[in-house]
Amino acid sequence: MRRLSVTGLLFLSAALLTAQQPETPQPRKNPPLTPTTKLAAAKTAFIKNAGGNPIPYNVISSSMENWGRFTIVNRPEDADIVVEVSAPSGGGGVSVSSKTDTSPRTGFPESSSTTTRDLSSAPIKMTVFDGKSKSVIWTWSEQPKFAMRKKGQEDNLVDAAEKLFTRFHDRVEPSLVK
Repeated sequence: MRRLSVTGLLFLSAALLTAQQPETPQPRKNPPLTPTTKLAAAKTAFIKNAGGNPIPYNVISSSMENWGRFTIVNRPEDADIVVEVSAPSGGGGVSVSSKTDTSPRTGFPESSSTTTRDLSSAPIKMTVFDGKSKSVIWTWSEQPKFAMRKKGQEDNLVDAAEKLFTRFHDRVEPSLVK
């Protein structure tokens, strides 16, 4: 049998002592919250009208209240999430222009006028912010269908706002059946 040197013996005993020491648990680091986990964890919501036609805000606000998933609060400081709804302010504009030119055939002044109507409408947009960090958690927009009459425009705003709320609802509580 070989003799162990004093240095070897000290090294061997230090290795044995280290191997027998229980490991100290490392503190767990919380993983960063994803937008989905922030939405799932949220309990309170503040709903803000960011301007435009009030119909989409009213539809989304009442849908949030009837859902019962969130407690609606009166101040954004008290909310886990802030839901901001913006909508188009009106249905298109009308512009009229006129000009007077000299006719190349007759040499007399001729006037002409043009009337145009902007039939486009801006989308309804819903943006959800984290109540603490103010970072955007979710955003979506829905384009209302076109309508000539005011009643049709209002109905289309309601339909688009309902679709937008359904998208948000399905994001927070995905349905099991697709």
